[in-house]
Order: sequence, then C-alpha cells, then structure tokens
Amino acid sequence: MAVCDSPFSPTMYLPAETLLGRVTNQFLTQHLVGRYPLIFGPWCKALDLEAEYFSPISRSIIDILENSQNAAFLSKYHRLMKTARNTLDSVFQASVAAIKTHLLDLAVDEAEGEEDDHPSAASLSDEEVLCQVLEQIYRIGVPQRRLKVRLN
Repeated sequence: MAVCDSPFSPTMYLPAETLLGRVTNQFLTQHLVGRYPLIFGPWCKALDLEAEYFSPISRSIIDILENSQNAAFLSKYHRLMKTARNTLDSVFQASVAAIKTHLLDLAVDEAEGEEDDHPSAASLSDEEVLCQVLEQIYRIGVPQRRLKVRLN
C-alpha cells in the first residue's frame, strides 16, 4: 500500500481515485456553489445575461430626463440619484474596509506612504450609477435558488 499513501501520488488505485473524485465533487458542490451562488452558481450566469440590458436601459432613462420639461420629475430624479450615490458610497466603503481587513498583514508593509484611494460614487457617471442600481434591484428582486445537493 506504499504506492497509494498520498492522494497526489502519480500511481493510485482506481477505487481510491474514484473516491477522491467523488469527495472533490461533493466538496465543490456543497461548499463553493452552495455558499457562493453569486460567483459559482447558475444565478451568476442569469445576472450576466440581464446585465447586458442595464446600460441601454440606463441610457434610455437619461435620454428621457434630457428631453423632459417636468420640473417635479427632474427634481425627484436628482433626489433619487443623490440617494443612490450615497448608498453606493457606503457599499464602496464597506467593500474597501473588508478588503483591508483581509489584506491587513500584506498591506501594512506595502501601503506605507500610500494614500487612501478608494472608488467613489461621485466619480461615476449617471449611467454607471443607474447600472449599479439596476444590478442591486435585480439581486434583491430575483429569488436565489438554493442548490439542492443529491447524495447517491
């Protein structure tokens, strides 16, 4: 049995290889796809398909605003855009803080003398903000299917 001591051995018995393949498959299914459906699951693919339409929808909304003479409509748009920018700023700041905490040990050595340069919603165009808002609406509005694991 000295030949099959390691699962990374170049020569492994067929039952051990089959078992290792099944364990790896179950690990990927249960832990990665189940815990991170936005990255590894079918929901991510559906979001990618929908995201193609976010930019044309945003441009259409902006075209409507540019041609609108309704002051109340424009006022409401500017108020909602300000709220969206504030929300995106808080999301950006939370993301930067999370990344910094995970990379704190690595960043301490390299970040000496560097300024805090994080993305800001103020630097985004109205179209980009609308695209981000549409993505958030899609994430909230579409229920995420949980992966059902089958054990054979």
